[in-house]
Amino acid sequence: MNTLRSWFYPLIITLALTASQSGAEELNPMGGIVAGNAEGTIPAWTGGLQRKALSDDRVSDPYPGDNQLYAVTAANMATYTAVLSDGQRAMLTRFPDSFQIPVYTSRRSASYPEFVYEALQYNREHAELITAGEKSGIRNARITSPFPIPENGLQAIWNHLLRWRGIHLNRETSWVAVTSRGSYRPTILLEDIAFPYASPEYDGALKSDAEISQLPEFRRAMAAVKQKFLSPGRLSGGGSLFYESYDYTRYERIRWAYAPKLKRVVRLPRAQLDTPNPGSDGIVNFDDTDMYRGSPELYNWELAGRQELLVPYNAYRQKGSDLDYEDLIDKHHLNQEYTRYELHRVWKVIATVKADTKATYAKRIFYLDEDTWQIVLSEKYDSDGKLVFHAEAHTVNFYNVPVTFTGVIAHYNIKTGRFFVTDINNSLLPYEWNDDINPREFSPNALFDYVR
Repeated sequence: MNTLRSWFYPLIITLALTASQSGAEELNPMGGIVAGNAEGTIPAWTGGLQRKALSDDRVSDPYPGDNQLYAVTAANMATYTAVLSDGQRAMLTRFPDSFQIPVYTSRRSASYPEFVYEALQYNREHAELITAGEKSGIRNARITSPFPIPENGLQAIWNHLLRWRGIHLNRETSWVAVTSRGSYRPTILLEDIAFPYASPEYDGALKSDAEISQLPEFRRAMAAVKQKFLSPGRLSGGGSLFYESYDYTRYERIRWAYAPKLKRVVRLPRAQLDTPNPGSDGIVNFDDTDMYRGSPELYNWELAGRQELLVPYNAYRQKGSDLDYEDLIDKHHLNQEYTRYELHRVWKVIATVKADTKATYAKRIFYLDEDTWQIVLSEKYDSDGKLVFHAEAHTVNFYNVPVTFTGVIAHYNIKTGRFFVTDINNSLLPYEWNDDINPREFSPNALFDYVR
């Protein structure tokens, strides 16, 4: 694994941002409140986990001595209702005999390399949100979330879309669609993920349309994802490649696919944002990937402030190399024995479908971790205002980088009892992070070579 730029750990404290408003609280570089809460149940942020090498190929739990404090169940959830989301309460009610929320000591483990903190400071002073009709994009921002101190919901969701997720990741991973009876067959795939916007080499701080239009398509991407399906047999040998834009006012998502029967790579038409994702057996849509991915154009975005919630965090127990699918997946949800929840402050963002816009869900609510801008919980409501979906992202700080990244994501259809799980890879090859990107590896021709 290549080594990321050198970084000086104490600098992350000196780079803590102080809000410009009179009397405002001291903020860390990501915009999180440095201080803990008054009750002491949320600690102060003191820099998160320091970078350290792995003892083997996988991250191990940096908090092995932490014991469970308590568990929220259907029987006692009224006591904790203030720190539960509607989706969590719905899951506790729907599956009272099996779903619970095991709560541990809160650990603000989020940390990043020095150049990410420097970029956050730059973005705070220079980043611009641009709009054209219903679409939006980011200009004059670098590497990571553009608005550490957001003024509205659209800025907040762009913070999630552009949060720093490393520079280049190779991994084996899985998608698991679980039936209402609890049966499943994992789809195994190989992924090569590059984040051109996140690389200091490619520096996305562009000020003009002319500058952007002169770049090749790859350089205009916040992320480029190349996939190869390994199993089951009906999918084996297929693959895909897509680029996700950081300026939807000018450039859409671009997709290619390799179909074994055709033996060639074809460019695909634009998929609607809420088109069902066939890889999930139709349980979730394309824009549910990574909790939310794609243009925010279908919704009006409201920033509803911060609140304290019990959220999945530091999910190292789920990454144990001795665990497999049958250990982590229960009949109606993840095996909650291996989950970990902590009390954290999150930003609440409410997305309401725009008038005269066709979308599957009328309202969506997202909860974004204040220290990372990762969506950790989300909910989807139908046109009658009924809660249909609850989703959880169980995050891990890969401290060898360091970067906070999703460990396991679970999407629950509360009505049907079906759910979809991504990124269980305990028995697969571990994540390999690099700090270099070869654009040639993310061309349509490279996809042809990748899947062969």
